[in-house]
Amino acid sequence: MPEQDIRHLFVETNWLHGYAAPAHHKVPDAVTLLERAQRGEFILHIANVSFAEARHSIHAKCQPTAPEFIGTFDGHTRMAN
Repeated sequence: MPEQDIRHLFVETNWLHGYAAPAHHKVPDAVTLLERAQRGEFILHIANVSFAEARHSIHAKCQPTAPEFIGTFDGHTRMAN
C-alpha cells in the first residue's frame, strides 16, 4: 500500500484570532481553512502560545470601547454604574 503524502500547515496567532473572534471580526478565510483541515486536506498545527496570544488580542481588540460599557474577560459586557 503506497504511503499518502500528508500536508502539514502551521498557523500562528493571527489565524487563530481570525477564526475565534466574534462574528463581526471573524475572517471568512480562517473559517474556510479549518473546514479544509477537517475534511482531511491537511493537518493544521497551532503553537500553544498562540492560544494565549489570540485570547489576549481578541479581548483587547474586539471588546466595546464606549465608556458606558465595561468588558469582562469572558466576553460578556455589562453597563457601567
